[in-house]
Amino acid sequence: MEGQPVTSNRMVRIRIRIPSSSLSPERLVARLLWARSGTETRVTWEDYKKARGGPETLDLDQESFLELLRTTRPDPGFLWRDHPFRPGFRDADGREYEILSSSPRRIDLVREDGVTGYSSPEEFGDFFQPIIQKE
Repeated sequence: MEGQPVTSNRMVRIRIRIPSSSLSPERLVARLLWARSGTETRVTWEDYKKARGGPETLDLDQESFLELLRTTRPDPGFLWRDHPFRPGFRDADGREYEILSSSPRRIDLVREDGVTGYSSPEEFGDFFQPIIQKE
């Protein structure tokens, strides 16, 4: 695979998870409903309080929460953004990756299809090889 051309003018769509603390009450209820859809577990007032970070950070009362449960549709609460994809690494299957950010404990990656993930620095060298372009 080395020496195969890499196109750097591609755009990939990346899903971004909005932190629960940044969601409006309605959007947070929608996320909780989405998380529990397909299960037999119901969303509770305790779930909402936990997602908000505790009683001191609550932004609505239990009655308003119950009303939102009745009127809100499930939604995952994600945003999407287009990202100019500039791959620098390949995995063993030939898929291309770009490093989005790195820290001493974690390397955040995006794959050529827009799927994001991460690797530890220790494992990174075992699973990814740099792309070397022949000129």
